[in-house]
Amino acid sequence: MAQSGTTAPGAGEEHQLRRSLGFRDLVVYGLLFIAPMAPVGVFGTLDAKSHGAVALVYIVATIAMAFTAFSYAQMVRVVPQAGSVFAYARAGLGNGAGFIAGWMAMLDYVLIPAVAYLFSGIAMEALVPEVSRWVWTAIAVVVTTLLNLWGVRAAARVGFLVLAMEIVVLIVFVATAIVVLAQDGAERDWLSPLSGDGTQGAFALSAVVGAVSVAVLSYLGFDAIATFAEEVT
Repeated sequence: MAQSGTTAPGAGEEHQLRRSLGFRDLVVYGLLFIAPMAPVGVFGTLDAKSHGAVALVYIVATIAMAFTAFSYAQMVRVVPQAGSVFAYARAGLGNGAGFIAGWMAMLDYVLIPAVAYLFSGIAMEALVPEVSRWVWTAIAVVVTTLLNLWGVRAAARVGFLVLAMEIVVLIVFVATAIVVLAQDGAERDWLSPLSGDGTQGAFALSAVVGAVSVAVLSYLGFDAIATFAEEVT
């Protein structure tokens, strides 16, 4: 993320980030942050907590997160800075609120990659048991660090390839599921993803709402694209 636009010494300096990202890059980064396969990791938990109404849970979670996304879209126009929620909270609520929001966002951006690295190490160890998961985790840390040092544009290109592979895997999964449904049929009622499987009696709204708090984890990090506000064309 090179800097440009400096003035002559003594006349004051103005540093700006290079605007090299386009709309596609932001979409790719956003999808990478939330990951198209994210629901896979929490599906079992959601299925148990909502008594089978997983689709309804994600509909409610999507509506709830849409309000947050709309708020970010408005604030990025009012405060077009790379600070994301830190800049928005500081502008709207004052320096104290901005300070707290900034550190909470920093914790968010530290924990998300940490969990992703660990999951990568566990998955690769399952494929190659001869190599420790910590070695794979360390490799993932080094590779992503080098990509970020290379520049945001290069990271965006690699991110597009990674996203393409994730989408291919998702398509293969969906296609396989359709084949199984066509051959063996569904074990539950077709409306159970919206109404529940009936194992716990009548439909329980409290169970769905409780599961929503877990489902929103699938959207964790979507707001990170607001940090590129000073790098987009």
